[in-house]
Amino acid sequence: IYTAIATLGYGTNAFSRDILQQRSHLIALALFGSEDGLNLSHLTETQFYFYLELLRHIEREAANEKFDLFLPSRPYDSVDSVDDPATMYALALREKGVAGALTLALRAKEPRIQRLCRSPIPTIFVDDVFQGPHATYIKSDYMDGARQASEHLLQLGHHRIAYFTGDTLSVTGTE
Repeated sequence: IYTAIATLGYGTNAFSRDILQQRSHLIALALFGSEDGLNLSHLTETQFYFYLELLRHIEREAANEKFDLFLPSRPYDSVDSVDDPATMYALALREKGVAGALTLALRAKEPRIQRLCRSPIPTIFVDDVFQGPHATYIKSDYMDGARQASEHLLQLGHHRIAYFTGDTLSVTGTE
């Protein structure tokens, strides 16, 4: 029952009158795919420095469009007898009445991905290539970035250039 509620978008909502009268202006952020679901504590990890600048631009554009960003700090709290973290996450977002979700740097096996892909919540995956009825993605041009970095190093006279692919299961590592 809870899986159907999360998938179809049903449930109680404290802001339901406001949402019926106007569109919600709350965008949920799903960041980094940490095991505990916490996000801010991982911002200091070197692998996420790129996203600090990206988040700055996201925040600015959301504010310009009169949206607020919402970062669930308890994304996997139990809902009655629901044990599935992805279902609990989707239910929590629906309960908050979010207008959409924006994800950054989720692990390929992150449980929220498939739930968000099947959810009625409009979702954008940044640098993760996933799609669904209400979900799509945008990604960086890593190949051109690597080309530009290589050309720069060659112009500086460097000829022995090392590179690190990172996680080959991710778009970043593959490209």
